[in-house]
Parts: sequence; structure tokens; C-alpha cells
Amino acid sequence: MKLILFAPFLVFSSAALSAAEERIVPSTIDKVTVFLNRAQIFRSAEVHLPEGQTEIVLEDLSPYIDPNSIQVRGKGAYIILDVRHHVHYRQPLPAQEPTEVKALNRKIKWSEDSLRTLGYSIELIQARRQALQQEKQVLLTNPIMTNASGSDTMPVLREALIFLRAKLEDIHEHMVEAHAEEDAETLLYSQVQSRLQIWAQYKSTILYVPQQQPEPVQQVRVVLYSKVATAGTLEFNYTVGGASWSPGYDIRSSGPDKPVTLTYKANVRQSTGEDWKSVPLTLSTHDPSLGQSKPSLPIWYAQYYQQVQEISMSTMSGARAKNLSYDFAEMTPVMNDAKIAADYASVVQTFANVEFAIDLGYHIPSDGVDHLLLIQEKTLPATYRHYIVPKMDRESFIQAQITGWEDLNLLPGLANLFYDGTFVGRAHIDPRVFGDTMDLPMGRDRLVYAERKRVNSEEKSKAFSSDRFRTEEWSLEIRNSHSKPIAVVVQDQVPVAADPTIKVTLKKGDPDRHSEGDGMLEWDVELAANARKVWAFAYEIQWDKNRQLMLQ
Repeated sequence: MKLILFAPFLVFSSAALSAAEERIVPSTIDKVTVFLNRAQIFRSAEVHLPEGQTEIVLEDLSPYIDPNSIQVRGKGAYIILDVRHHVHYRQPLPAQEPTEVKALNRKIKWSEDSLRTLGYSIELIQARRQALQQEKQVLLTNPIMTNASGSDTMPVLREALIFLRAKLEDIHEHMVEAHAEEDAETLLYSQVQSRLQIWAQYKSTILYVPQQQPEPVQQVRVVLYSKVATAGTLEFNYTVGGASWSPGYDIRSSGPDKPVTLTYKANVRQSTGEDWKSVPLTLSTHDPSLGQSKPSLPIWYAQYYQQVQEISMSTMSGARAKNLSYDFAEMTPVMNDAKIAADYASVVQTFANVEFAIDLGYHIPSDGVDHLLLIQEKTLPATYRHYIVPKMDRESFIQAQITGWEDLNLLPGLANLFYDGTFVGRAHIDPRVFGDTMDLPMGRDRLVYAERKRVNSEEKSKAFSSDRFRTEEWSLEIRNSHSKPIAVVVQDQVPVAADPTIKVTLKKGDPDRHSEGDGMLEWDVELAANARKVWAFAYEIQWDKNRQLMLQ
């Protein structure tokens, strides 16, 4: 039995059902569909259910999951009661002090204990000194010692003085000892206190690196009900952000009479928080981030123009892509050609988009780095033509005109161009602006070159005319140093009048094409091997002689 449920949720309730038992079940990624922006993850999990209601918890999902995109289906003898997205916040980890701080705390505690002990010791010494001082005072004020009654005899008085002297000497000795002990304890107290301040100040400069707290866990919770204990499979999928792919191309040509080989590539990148380990990939031209509703046309007003100051800004964007080159070792005739990854890709045309299904298992970690995949490789017919613009460059440029590309479902992207085994540069491919042919530059050809020389330049006025006339004549020489014939398109130009009082007339040259709008001239030249062709063209400019002519 197969059941399908679409999130956010569909709830089936019954008072007869008992509270759901919660079970955390691991799941694996079966396949991934990568859109131009975002991706759809397909997962499955094996479930073992007791009798009654069970809540299956599927976790360790991407933190960029779109809860509205969750879809769940099941296979087995059970009923899907509820599907919901849940974020589980784990208990924060207790703060941990750095090892250095722990050592400082032990030293600070020892110092504080020492200061407390030294303080008690100093108080005891001070109390002993005070007791000695009081004892001294009692002796000095005792009536026996002062003979206040005047009745003491000399022998008695002598004995009293001897006792007083001995007692005072003993008290003074103990007071000096106590004073020395107090000074020593006070000095030690000051030293410990100073050390404590240094350690406390140093501790305040230590940077506490907060312990990394556990990330919230994204969960899909599915409530199932089974009449008996059973087993089955849950299949679910969801859309995540942080994934995309962009097209790239390699276009190779072996020579001017050879077709081109177009290799369709994809740069896949993802930072979804889930590693895609050896899973089949499907690349889709769909972009879920774009609006899916038909736009509405606002009212279009016709009104008089009011001049406003306009500030235009232009931006230039560059693209980075990795070049892909292949070097195949020479094989013996008995060996079959090695397959490439493109042999395992198929193209599926959906209702509104194109999907490239790649059967090979690719490992795409969640690192945000471009990973190169081969989509397909096709051989396309091409014709080649040399173009040369002697006014700008004496060397010729090879242009490939490629046909048969319309069914390849190309997207705008950068192409690496290789001609005769040499990388010649990069070009931007945009099938939206191509016609029946795809025109691509294939580099320079130094064996086909041109010489452009001025033959004549004359300026004069005519009788009974208010105009002046300038005649310019140029010689063009094209050389083919190849051992085979070639076709060359030679381009030059004549000025275009920017004022109705200026007239430009082509006097000589007989070009195959002359565009008066931009003044472009083109000649189609067929050159035999190791041959050359020379011709000239001339034009005349007529303008008001009372004004200065400027050519720019």
C-alpha cells in the first residue's frame, strides 16, 4: 500500500488512538535534483512499527530546509496521520574556562587564602604587643613600685626595683620580637597582595573563546498508525537553499575542415549542510526562486515629456569557471575507447523545463566549491571563415559558424575555446541571441594577413562651389601562406556623414556589401594556396568650405 502526504500537514485524529511512541529513525539520501537556484533532496528510511500510534523522527537534515516543500509517502501496512516540521534545540553546553585561566584561578585562590592567614597572624601579633604594653603599664603604675605609702624600707625598695628592671627587660624583649614579626608578616602580606593584583589584571586580558553551542536540529516528524506490528519504508523529499548549478562549455576544433566537439558541463556547488555522497544527480533548468505567477500589465500612459536629470550606472560582472581539458593516451586498436561521464547523462524534457539525469554517483560535499560534472558531448557541423580588419589589425581571425545546436538545450554560459589543440580564449554563449548559426571566435591565424597603405590623399575646391572635396584612396593586400585555399572576409570602412551638409561617396572598390548606415565595407575573397590579392578602394568627402571638417 502506498500513501502520499504533502506538508505542512494533514491530521487524522481519533479518540481511540493512544499517545504516539517516539522513535528516531536514520535516513539516507537517495538522489538529488539541483535547480539553477536551490535543490530538492530525496531521502528514504526503514521503519519498524509496533501496534498502535508511533511518531517517527527524521533528523540531521539541512538547516536551510523549506518547511512548505516537505512531501512524504510511505510503503507498508500503516496510515500516515500527521507530518510536520520541527526544530529541536539541544541543551547548551556548559561554559568551559581556558586551561590558562584555570591555572590562574588556582594561583589567585592560593593568594587569597595566604592573605587571609597572614591577616590573622598580624592580628595575633598586634594583640600580643598590646598585651605587653598593658603589662608594662600595670608594672609602672603599681603602688608597690612607686612606694606611694612611703613606708617601704630601703631593702624592700631595692628588691622591688630589681624585679621591675628584670620584668621590663623581658617585656621589652618580647615587644621587639613581636614588632619584628609584625614587620615581616606585613611585608609578606604586601608582596602576596601585589602578586594577586598582577594575576587578576592578567586574567582580565585573557580572551574567553565561547564554547561552540550545538546547532538546532531540523526534524521531520511523521505520526504513523498500524493495527499490528509491521515494517515499511518512508520516502520523503524537501527543497533546500544553498545549492545551485551553472552551465559551462568546451568547444574544440581540429582544423578548418573539421566539425566541432561541444562538451556540455555543469559547475555544481552546495553549502546546504548535507554532504551528497555517491548519489545520482539530476540537473534541472527550473529556478524555484523566480515568481511563478503570471505578471500583470499596469496602465501605460501617454503624456508630455518633462526633462529630468538622469544618472546612468553600468555594472560589469565577471564569471569564474574552471577550465576542463582532456589528454587521452594513445590506445592500441584492440582496446575500446574509454567512456566519459557524459555517456551516463540523459536529457529529459519536462512540461516547462529540461532535466539532465546523471546516473553516475557523484560526491558533492557541502563546501560551497564548484564541482565539475559532464552533461553531454556532441559533434556539430561547422564552417570556418577568416575575417580580417586591416585598419585595426594585420592578422586574420578565424570564425566558426556552428549549426545543429538548437536541440542541445543550451543555457547562457562561458565557453572555453580550443582550436587545433590550443586554448584560444573564452566566449560567452547565449542561445537567446543566436540565429540559425552559432558564431564563435577560434583565435588568430598569422598565416593569413593584410597590408593597408594609403595610395592618395587629395583635398581641393571647385570653381563656383561653396564646398571643399577630399579624396582618400587605400590599397589592400591580402596574403594566404597556407598550403590550401581559404575564404576571407575583409572589412574596412568609409566615414558616415553626421551632418546633412556633408556627403560621402564611395568612388572605387566595388565591395560585396556596403552598409551606408555605419559605413562598413566587406569583400568576400577566395584565396588559393600561397596566393595574394591586391585591390584599392577610394571615397570622397564633400563639405561646407566655411566650416572645419573633423573625422572621428
